[in-house]
Amino acid sequence: MSDKLVLQTRSNELSGFDFIKIKNRIDWLSGCFELTAFNRLSVDLTRVKSAVKQGDSVKLYKDKELYLTGYIDRIETFYAGQKKGIKIIGRSMAADLTDCSAFGMVYRNRTAPEIIADICQPFGIAVKTDLKGFARPDNFTVNPSETIGNALARLARRTNALLFSLADGSLCLTRRCMAKKADLLLQSGKGGNLTGGETAFCAENEFSKISLIGQGVLDDAHDIDAIRAPVLSAEFNDRRYRTRVVYADAVTDEALKKEIERLNKNSRVISLTAAGWFNIGLNTLITARDEWLGLDGSYLVAGIEDVFDETGGHRTTFDLEAINA
Repeated sequence: MSDKLVLQTRSNELSGFDFIKIKNRIDWLSGCFELTAFNRLSVDLTRVKSAVKQGDSVKLYKDKELYLTGYIDRIETFYAGQKKGIKIIGRSMAADLTDCSAFGMVYRNRTAPEIIADICQPFGIAVKTDLKGFARPDNFTVNPSETIGNALARLARRTNALLFSLADGSLCLTRRCMAKKADLLLQSGKGGNLTGGETAFCAENEFSKISLIGQGVLDDAHDIDAIRAPVLSAEFNDRRYRTRVVYADAVTDEALKKEIERLNKNSRVISLTAAGWFNIGLNTLITARDEWLGLDGSYLVAGIEDVFDETGGHRTTFDLEAINA
């Protein structure tokens, strides 16, 4: 049972969960959580069951600090033999952006932060950014029936930006280059805090040729413009014939370079698990050292998963990116 996490609804506070999992990533619009309580003398499942319902707005506090603001998506009541339990599943406020679609909107002569703020305003979601100097796109279209999350992902990718949820439910618009160094060392071996790790090099994002096809009017609604627009390609000396064509807003050497960098980052997977929970945010630089995995230097925190169960206790898994990838 963990008292390090408290689920707060409008009228109740619940703690003492037997299983906890909270995860967020820089490439996710919304974080997610899963909480499970079993029948024990110290837990009144009847109270838990009556205190929450699907659709409730909630806040999660980790070590008394706000960690996630969102909604309950689903409540499961179950039993196996004499063991009864309740599972609470939910996501950050931005889950509404992922699920909902729009009738269609066209923006002209507006910056990316202005567009995102306008789209999110009806959902009560604020947008925070540390970026300045956004170029003003000539046109951006949210297509009818397209999910708002997909539209925001396109806009973020167009501006080479990250868009993810913060603890208070707002969205953070930033870039990898804005990451700040945190005072955290993940280290294996004697005296270290690592309990496990994994690194892998993946071929799924390796291609012999990458091409950008541009949109002449920067209007996502008119596919015909892509056919008339120029194509820019980069060829690689690869062992296999594998091609990737990307529908882009701008056909420039810089845009092609960014797409290649994005694919390279996804070609290496680094995951480290450490004992305990940490007060570390996404898009932060930390230090990791592990001789077996070949890690020694600064890495970008791309994902964080906090877990608690009776067997493993409190632990945190960090998804990392090599900053020179």
